[in-house]
Amino acid sequence: MLPEQAPAWGDDGHKVVALVAQHYLTPTAKKQVDAMLAADTDELTQHDIASEATWADKYRAGHRETASWHFTTSSTTSNCECCRWRPRHA
Repeated sequence: MLPEQAPAWGDDGHKVVALVAQHYLTPTAKKQVDAMLAADTDELTQHDIASEATWADKYRAGHRETASWHFTTSSTTSNCECCRWRPRHA
């Protein structure tokens, strides 16, 4: 028997991903992220990186018209200059 509904991430999943990503930020990127978090006045979430990772879900709950904005497809082949992690290519 299969469950009727299975959430993909939930708050904990989003928070874990944000904390892992934070670990790989360069010092310059971390300063920029910290500045953005400090300037945030929105009341949907607390203003640490883990809590902010849940913001889109919190906002979407009250604004269903934004549901399609929540998802994105990204490439693992991009050359991100904001973090120390670089994907290995075969």
